[in-house]
Amino acid sequence: MTDDRSAATAAREARLRQAVLAAHHTIPEPLPPAEIAARLRAGRERLGLTQAQLAAQAGISQYLLVRELENSSDRERNPLSLVALAGALDEDWDYLGAMAPPTIAPGHGRALATARIARGFTLAELAERTGHGASTLYQIEHGRMKGSRLTWTGTARALGLTASDLAPQRGSTK
Repeated sequence: MTDDRSAATAAREARLRQAVLAAHHTIPEPLPPAEIAARLRAGRERLGLTQAQLAAQAGISQYLLVRELENSSDRERNPLSLVALAGALDEDWDYLGAMAPPTIAPGHGRALATARIARGFTLAELAERTGHGASTLYQIEHGRMKGSRLTWTGTARALGLTASDLAPQRGSTK
């Protein structure tokens, strides 16, 4: 059982690193609301949970979100709520289509936002873990600030990554 968990954890980390690398170059297509609804319903039913139980397990205060998602609502969702729901379903962070907002252009900032969301951190939570201001992290994510090497190293460490995962050096093949 431990080997299975280790393999699953390694596979999830590899998928996260792939998503972070891809964020340097592309903005993925959003998952259609009907697909989110189908995945959410199937996962919830597989676990034998009601909508309210799933919401509680995901740490979401209102089960209305689960109900709206299962009804294919196309209202924009907080990606951290989608990450929490995917985790409660024992699925990868992006299973329900969580991703950095499309307003964040491909590049280092989008890679940072992708990693932060995948780990389930708000800007304030990541700021607390790194000692950098939430405003600074927001500015970096949105490409308004580059960030120092020290900022990238500490932020990457807080996310369980390396600085080169988030901000590959020029000429790097990473």
